[in-house]
Amino acid sequence: MAVAAAVLAALALAWPELLLRGLLPVTGDVLTFSFPAWRLTRDALASGHLPLWTSLKSMGEPLLADPQSMAAYPVFWVLAPFGGFDAFLRLWVLVHTALAAGFLGLLVYRRRCDAQAAALAAVLGGLNGFLASHATFPNQLAAAAWVPACLYAAWRRSPIGLGVCLAMQWLAGFPPFSLLTVLAVGVLAVAERGTGMRRLAGSGCVAFGLAAPQLLPFLELLGQAARGVVLPGQEAATFSMTTGLLATQVLLPQWRLFPVTMPGDPAEMSFYIGPVALLLAILAVVRGGGRERWLAAGAGACLVLSLGANLPGWAWLTPLHAFRFPAHWLLLATAASTLLAAEGLSRLGVGRWRWAVIAVVLLDCAWFCRLLPVGWARPELLQVPPPLASRLAAADGGLPLRILHDERLVERLLARPLPPTESVALLREVLFPSYAAACGVPEAKSYQVLRTRRAAAYLDRLERGPTGSELAATARVGHILTLKPGAGGVDRSSLVLLPTGAGRDVCYLVPPEAGHVTVRAYRAGHVKAASTVRQAALLVLPEVHYPGWRVEVDGRSAPLEVHKETFLAVRLAPGPHTVVFLYQPLSFRIGLALAILTVLALLVRGARVWRRSRSTLGASVSADR
Repeated sequence: MAVAAAVLAALALAWPELLLRGLLPVTGDVLTFSFPAWRLTRDALASGHLPLWTSLKSMGEPLLADPQSMAAYPVFWVLAPFGGFDAFLRLWVLVHTALAAGFLGLLVYRRRCDAQAAALAAVLGGLNGFLASHATFPNQLAAAAWVPACLYAAWRRSPIGLGVCLAMQWLAGFPPFSLLTVLAVGVLAVAERGTGMRRLAGSGCVAFGLAAPQLLPFLELLGQAARGVVLPGQEAATFSMTTGLLATQVLLPQWRLFPVTMPGDPAEMSFYIGPVALLLAILAVVRGGGRERWLAAGAGACLVLSLGANLPGWAWLTPLHAFRFPAHWLLLATAASTLLAAEGLSRLGVGRWRWAVIAVVLLDCAWFCRLLPVGWARPELLQVPPPLASRLAAADGGLPLRILHDERLVERLLARPLPPTESVALLREVLFPSYAAACGVPEAKSYQVLRTRRAAAYLDRLERGPTGSELAATARVGHILTLKPGAGGVDRSSLVLLPTGAGRDVCYLVPPEAGHVTVRAYRAGHVKAASTVRQAALLVLPEVHYPGWRVEVDGRSAPLEVHKETFLAVRLAPGPHTVVFLYQPLSFRIGLALAILTVLALLVRGARVWRRSRSTLGASVSADR
């Protein structure tokens, strides 16, 4: 309890604006990624339907299949309904900081039976620079927080526990951290040889079964994506640490107080455990044995790999290019350094003065969190739609037409250096992707790492075509936001919203004169329309064709066609028809069946273990009598 109270007090010191004053950390990442992910997934869950599809992003795309949506993460289901985004983020940071701190502290305590070493591990586990810097990315924070739980389950040699923790980490929504964790527990399993590998295989089966409802749709999305699994050399080296930056972050106390130049996003490239913890880690290596030296070697290897493109031979390390950001290796370096620091404290002998050392580390890390490069603003900045969103909704009526941001405008916005709060305010005003979707305005081009090949190809043709082209009308792109000719800067007066002349109908016929269509029901992944057709025609639903969609005409399954190589369509004969488009992916249904079977198998196994323990306990009592 004392450790928990200390961590909560430290969190209040580290995040007073978020936890005590009700403010939100605001960066471009929060506006374009974190807030939209929360809003879209929460609204999908609140609708009472499975969050399988969203019509608001990228001309329609799978929602649950995208891990970063967190749509399959049980913790999200529990926390999402609590108020607005500010309440959600507050609870999210508390829960996952406690998760990381608790399991690292428990791991050290079970290994050393040293309460002070465990307290140090808990402080570093919850307040280290890497974890705190990811607070503006809820999915990354959650995935990183599950690493200590996975390490604890692996150390306890619990295949079921490890499987559950790996599944929860995957569902939290950031695959690179899951890959790194599997690599870490895999190294531990190899050290145990055959027994460890068999245990790891069992954990993998449990994790796969529990995560299958999201994992199988994700693999399907990955197969449809324009991006490959292994990235090209330049893209894979994004956010590589430099030697000087890495040395600064490892050795310089409170390095954020100094004008340190970072070649990428500060939220993705931060490492900090503080000078006291570093000295304790060095002490553990000097006084320890082979285990500590192997742990130090692992931490050092991860720090070196974070150099990415600045590491000789990186271009030939093709398997490592799947991680995208080399700086992500700092996650494992942080975990290993924390364990070494706790080990170093335990080797200093017993003394109350050790609590003073823990307090210094706590204050040091809490102060580092206060220095994170974010702005702070009232929740209304994000949660209240800007005038442009209200204007588009009022102009279009019903489901608004899609908006497309001109590429020149996007480049100007991203290149303009502004303080975080001012930058977010400007991006908010222009409904920058994917914030427009979070405000209920459909987008032609949203933030999406795994954009489908069909959507990517159509967007390429659309952006190269003239304003008001047939391509825009086909995709229900009703507005293109761009800069006025000759505009020197980007502000409200320099923007112009160009209409494209697209029709307002959710569905339409090709050719248009073939008849008329009335939409009877509409929600993401389910569209019902009534049509009267005078001649053979194509009924088009302008959402991206994707595996899992099917169509019924007058209650019977019909062949699904692809319009303009991109959109859903069905061919109709003359006469009245009722058409229903449904998104029911087989990958999700198979995954759900696997998850149910896995849960049942775990329950059966648990019941057997319980009965066996009761029998053993009864025999022991009888023997005592």
